[in-house]
Amino acid sequence: MTGGTAAWHARIRCGREVGAGFLVTERLLLTCAHVVVGHDTEPVTVSFPGHRGLGDLTARVVDRGPWREDSDDRGDLVVLELARKVSVRPAVFAPPGAAHRAPELVAYGFPSRLDDGVLATYRAVPGPLIADEWMQLEALTAHGQTLVGGFSGAAVTLRDHSVVGMVVSTTGSHVGRMLPVEVMARYWKGLGDLMPAPRPGPDAGRLETLLRRAERVRPDCDPNRLYASAVDLFAPQPERPFTSLRQAAEYVRSEVPDLAAEDRFADGLQRVLDEWTADHPRSAPGPRGAAPTAGHRFTDDQYPGHRFTDDQYPGHRFTDDQYPGHRSADDQYP
Repeated sequence: MTGGTAAWHARIRCGREVGAGFLVTERLLLTCAHVVVGHDTEPVTVSFPGHRGLGDLTARVVDRGPWREDSDDRGDLVVLELARKVSVRPAVFAPPGAAHRAPELVAYGFPSRLDDGVLATYRAVPGPLIADEWMQLEALTAHGQTLVGGFSGAAVTLRDHSVVGMVVSTTGSHVGRMLPVEVMARYWKGLGDLMPAPRPGPDAGRLETLLRRAERVRPDCDPNRLYASAVDLFAPQPERPFTSLRQAAEYVRSEVPDLAAEDRFADGLQRVLDEWTADHPRSAPGPRGAAPTAGHRFTDDQYPGHRFTDDQYPGHRFTDDQYPGHRSADDQYP
């Protein structure tokens, strides 16, 4: 297998229609059904700008969604099979739902007279899918490349080049639509075998508990260093340094597309608090789970709107005999 991050992007021609597509196995590609609408009478030709030596390859439609030229545009997907295998590394898919929190999405299309392709940067609009089918895209800038003819069928990718969807609507404006991978999988069952399993959601309750504990004991922890340790190289960078752990945590929750980053942030904060506990054994605020200790009074002004109930911590009782000899004096926990 050969090829860099753009090797699997393909230019597809069928009669007068030109669009994009992307290689998903040694022989199979995905594109929009409307790009190859004339495949019954016109040949389908595929080329890879990153592999000019392969030349023009022929392909045929082997599977498709329910889209028809006179329909409502649902199921606008086809699977193409090349006449022979190619030694090009295929696309890698992101987990379902990864597009929602991504600060930037990239599409590789082939507008008129740009046979080598051009990039367009968009973002996914938060909210539900339109008609349970499409995700709305909005351009990141007013002056960049828009989704025009030649982008239909283009893979929409994260910064790490993993695929989150496919462009299906090219209006020439700063608004477009894509089929997210989870919808694409409805129309081609084989896609399920190529997609990673959905990532489990972060444990938001755990992070909130750790943040409250940190706000109470105030450990020596730089929120900017903790953020850097929790995210990867493609994570967004804040405009200004963080001034508190909570500010850094909220940024991770709202801006970082990698859902695992929230758990890594919590893991890092847990280690900081564990070290603080080891250094302050007489002032330790409770065991690893940061649950409240016996004798400690949680006032409304200290934890506004929060109540520690039995069903919140199932199986846990905060009794004096659980922490023998421990008293939560007012001067210890002001």
